[in-house]
Amino acid sequence: MRKQLLAERLLAVRRGDQGLLDGLPEDLVPRNWSEVREIQEYLMQFLGPVGGYKVGSAGPDGAISLAPLPASGIVSSGARLTGWHQRWVEAEIAVRLAHDLPARDAAYTDAEVLAAVGSVHPVIEVLNSRFRDPTRIDALSLGADLIMHGGLVVGAATAMPDLVAESVRVLVDGVEASRGQGHPAGDLPRLLRYLADHAGGLRAGQIITTGSWNPVTIPGENSEVAVKFARAGEVTVEFRAQ
Repeated sequence: MRKQLLAERLLAVRRGDQGLLDGLPEDLVPRNWSEVREIQEYLMQFLGPVGGYKVGSAGPDGAISLAPLPASGIVSSGARLTGWHQRWVEAEIAVRLAHDLPARDAAYTDAEVLAAVGSVHPVIEVLNSRFRDPTRIDALSLGADLIMHGGLVVGAATAMPDLVAESVRVLVDGVEASRGQGHPAGDLPRLLRYLADHAGGLRAGQIITTGSWNPVTIPGENSEVAVKFARAGEVTVEFRAQ
């Protein structure tokens, strides 16, 4: 019941039934990532179907976190998004699966997860939290909120870049706002293996985005954002107040 109450609060914000949350009562804060996953799965009963996942780590040896992505929020490059209150932009590399990776007891191998990858894409993840100021909220509560996920903008398929040498620039209205180099987790197969082992099964066609390459960029409510990877292509999105 406690976890359901938290999920219902997050859903109420998404529906517009209540304003952004300033925080959670102490008794509703998730206690661990196992509870976070239960809350995420409850949310997806109302937000689904699942169109993909976000998975990431702060470094090669860092803890890995994941969240499902509603298919309704996955759009193509050039999309116009209206009425977003936060618009925190992250440049990322995503993969789209060509084959299922069913849930099983045995851990997946690098070879198996890489063989399931059908295409690679530059993407923009737009963070749009249900909390008024996410910087003041604990990591587990943000995790329950699908790790702040708002939407995913997907560019054209590209070749897998060198994840260490690749670089990216983020431009807002044609002016560079941030840049980055090197995949944040350093090891894409490690992230994909973790997801395959912990998400309860992955399906062909789902897209998996793998962590931000740049410091978060916050464009204005009427702006155009372009993410330009050196070799992995580019993806754009337009924000409008209404």
